[in-house]
Order: sequence, then structure tokens, then C-alpha cells
Amino acid sequence: MSRVTHIQHFATYKGLSGIAELVRGSGYLFRAHGASRAMLVAYTDVNLVLLGLVDLADTQHELDELLGGPAQVACTREQGIH
Repeated sequence: MSRVTHIQHFATYKGLSGIAELVRGSGYLFRAHGASRAMLVAYTDVNLVLLGLVDLADTQHELDELLGGPAQVACTREQGIH
């Protein structure tokens, strides 16, 4: 049995923040934070701004927590100054 992967982005749409889920052949299903209903938005709608992938952000957050939290990561990060 194959597993269905839902591609989700953090997104903004007409000033609202939320999650946009890719719907094959249709566009994106956008649900604003705290909203009970979602709306279908076309791929070509310039008001939809896709940000980072939700699964990658969640994974990075977990990794940062394992490394001591965001402050620890920021204070020990190499700054690239040579």
C-alpha cells in the first residue's frame, strides 16, 4: 500500500497567514490559522505566497531542540567570517 504525501507550505493569502496544501491538478487548499474552513486557490493567484515546507520546518525545529534550543543554536553557529 502506497503512502500519500501531502505537500504543505506555510503561506500567506491576501494578508492572512496559514497553511497551503497542494491539490494535484487544482491548486492549493489554503486554511488560515484558526479558521475552520479552507479555500481552493489557483496556482496562478498572485495573492498566494508560499513560504517554507511544513515538514522541513518541523524537522529543523526538532533538531534545534535536540541541540539545546534556538538560543543555543544561534550562539554556537559558525558565522562564516574568515
